[in-house]
Amino acid sequence: YSLSARSEDEKAVTEYLKKTPPNVIINVVDGTNLERNLYLTEKVKTLGIPMIVAVNMADELMRSGINLNAEKLSSDLGVPITLISAKKKKGIDKLLDTALNLKTPPEKVSYSLTDRKIYEKIERILDGTLTKKPLKSEKFTQKADRIITHRIWGLPIFALIMTTVYYLSLSLGGKEGNALSDFFV
Repeated sequence: YSLSARSEDEKAVTEYLKKTPPNVIINVVDGTNLERNLYLTEKVKTLGIPMIVAVNMADELMRSGINLNAEKLSSDLGVPITLISAKKKKGIDKLLDTALNLKTPPEKVSYSLTDRKIYEKIERILDGTLTKKPLKSEKFTQKADRIITHRIWGLPIFALIMTTVYYLSLSLGGKEGNALSDFFV
């Protein structure tokens, strides 16, 4: 996920890219974890080697109701983007055609940004390129979870539920509650 080589295999790859630059880099990223994967993309851009980004698992994104605007992502990153599904072998031909005809390297970037700033940049880019469509098949429990775990309404809802349970246990469980209490005392 980084050009900062920490292991021997990472060092070998980084050295190879710097000493023997390829004609083109096909950067395959996991579409379901774009933020982490695009960090490497930003770092590879510093090499100035022509690159295409293949967003794998694009079918999984669509299935989960997430739409990726590949054209906008390509414009924002400054590299061609191709949506693929390696498992279903979709988009591979377009990816290879684009890679074979790619001559222009991305604008070479020298990063003086901290890792945090790079992730903030990626987050801004993804905010403008990813949209989540509400799924028709969303279950009641998912809707309830979204409300109950809301950062503002979650605590008041929790307090209301606990107060109700406490009240019901005292009012409805009178004799049984007293008998149970006597048993343990």
